[in-house]
Amino acid sequence: MAKDKKVKDKKKVSAKEKQVDASVALKEAKTAYSDYLKKNKLSRDGDHSKDKKHGANVKTLLLAIEKASDTMDNKNVEAKKEKKEKKETKASGREEKYDYPAGLTPAEKKKFRIEARKANKPAKEGKAKDKKEKAKPSKEEKAPKGKAKKEETKAPVEKETVTTKKHGDKDKKKKKKKAGSKND
Repeated sequence: MAKDKKVKDKKKVSAKEKQVDASVALKEAKTAYSDYLKKNKLSRDGDHSKDKKHGANVKTLLLAIEKASDTMDNKNVEAKKEKKEKKETKASGREEKYDYPAGLTPAEKKKFRIEARKANKPAKEGKAKDKKEKAKPSKEEKAPKGKAKKEETKAPVEKETVTTKKHGDKDKKKKKKKAGSKND
């Protein structure tokens, strides 16, 4: 089981981890070079690659440093690409209302949306007008001509509020009492 986990981990190694590994390799190569210079009491300033005694060793160490720095650069580029891809997948994860042509700036996208709304709006209003026009002729055909048309144009008659007898009788009695008391 432990082997299976290691295999899975190798597949999932991110560019960031590879970047860290490359930086460790570069540090090791640089420390090996500086250790060699200290061990043989050589200065960092001079070019020792042409020296008869140390030339071969210095060249191999310098090549190791160059290779490590190249791999480090490549891993940095991969990490940047991976980061961009993650951002793009996050952005493309949600659905967009509009299908924009490639390479539009935000201002151009805004103009595109405005034009798309204008294109969709009249089409919707046109459909609604067609429905209303279709509905009107059908009503006119069903309704008989003459008196029916005049009745439709008249305003509806309001009903008068009618008081019940109980309340009306009480009001009359009160009025009589008041009138009788004033006369006395």
